[in-house]
Amino acid sequence: MHGLSMRSGWLVVGVAGLVAATAGADVALTIDASSSFGTGSFQVSTDDGVTLPDGTFIWVLNSPVDIVDTGSGTTIASILFGSISFSTSGNVSHSFVVQAGNADTNFTLGSAIVPTPLIANPLGRASAGITLTDTDGDGATLTGMQSGGTMFEAYYDAGAVFANLISGPYGFGTGFDTQTTSDEYPAGAGNFAAFAGPVSEIGIEWSFGLSANDSAGGTSVFVVIPTPGAGLTMLVGAGLLGGRRRR
Repeated sequence: MHGLSMRSGWLVVGVAGLVAATAGADVALTIDASSSFGTGSFQVSTDDGVTLPDGTFIWVLNSPVDIVDTGSGTTIASILFGSISFSTSGNVSHSFVVQAGNADTNFTLGSAIVPTPLIANPLGRASAGITLTDTDGDGATLTGMQSGGTMFEAYYDAGAVFANLISGPYGFGTGFDTQTTSDEYPAGAGNFAAFAGPVSEIGIEWSFGLSANDSAGGTSVFVVIPTPGAGLTMLVGAGLLGGRRRR
């Protein structure tokens, strides 16, 4: 379930590392929010962060920001914390804390499409966790909006899915509580799974509904490596959805 704004931020490799594909900066991260109060978006460009000598891009939110409806200016939700890091060597990591406004709110948070060198026989690993906090005493709920009701997706070339993680709905009825859930693919610390074919680009996307006034904080990582000669546990990937069209 890749949103259009998530998949439009191409990055290309130059001599100095990550550079803009055109004269302007590239989109590194997009956060969309919608509720009965309207729809709004927050974007991070490659100009907003720093690119290290090894080509790794890093951005961290300096202070909380509100997402407002594009027409009325009404506040829909708040971003309390955000960060993203990616490298053309084959990894994307992302962290966030968002808070819904006075209505149930849908969030979609997605990275740019990050190109990698063509990896003929890749292995991958993805993991994600999310913490849900009730702030108004009536319990809290997260509803997954990715395939199968999951909340997180790691994808690669042409929209093929490597993993959908964290099944929803997730929540609790106790007031002013905080609970955490996490998931990984493949299961087992340090395990990697084989892809159905070669890889030349990767990305990640969170998509979930959050109950009114409550907050959710997530962390995730997706990494791709070439098949080593030996010494790494391999699992054959399951649930790969090949040939998905970019939307």
